[in-house]
Amino acid sequence: SHTKDVEMATASYTAIHNHNSAGGDLVIGIADMDIFHQCITPSYLTNALSPLLFSEAGQSNGKLTVVMDGNLSVQCFQTIARLVELSRASTRGLNKVTCVFDGTSEAKCVIPLQASMMHCFDIIKPNFKELEKMVEYIQENNLVSDDRCSYIVDEA
Repeated sequence: SHTKDVEMATASYTAIHNHNSAGGDLVIGIADMDIFHQCITPSYLTNALSPLLFSEAGQSNGKLTVVMDGNLSVQCFQTIARLVELSRASTRGLNKVTCVFDGTSEAKCVIPLQASMMHCFDIIKPNFKELEKMVEYIQENNLVSDDRCSYIVDEA
């Protein structure tokens, strides 16, 4: 079991939406996600994911999906990327690990970019604002040419 016995508040999120707008636009959101950073650490992830990625039992059906959101630290994303890359290399493609990322927020959607692990994702699902923020980060950090980024935003 990969549980931790801690005396902490659970994560919480409070949102206020504009009921007068057609889509119920978010006006403000307040989050307390400290428990993620205090309890979900690189060593915790290594201990929890390694049996799934590298054991016979974890590979028995040949498919595993790792879903992440932006509440993890850069170090946790780097740990997951390293484990997924090792798993993919060690099984020579026989054990398909699918990685999915949900942007969570405009502030957190760039964390996988900061961790240099976007190449590990098979699926990302940012909303339009998160996509714009990711493209902005890519452009500001010269990760790809401006022409390619402009195309992404124009097409979206």
